[in-house]
Amino acid sequence: MQAQPLEAAKTAAKGYARAVKELSFKEYSEMFMAV
Repeated sequence: MQAQPLEAAKTAAKGYARAVKELSFKEYSEMFMAV
């Protein structure tokens, strides 16, 4: 019963981490292009 919410939380955390990584990479590349 506890495995289901745990898996959902892990999936959400993975998606969030990926979004943050992509966002920071995008901002970093934009900053690099601006220099």
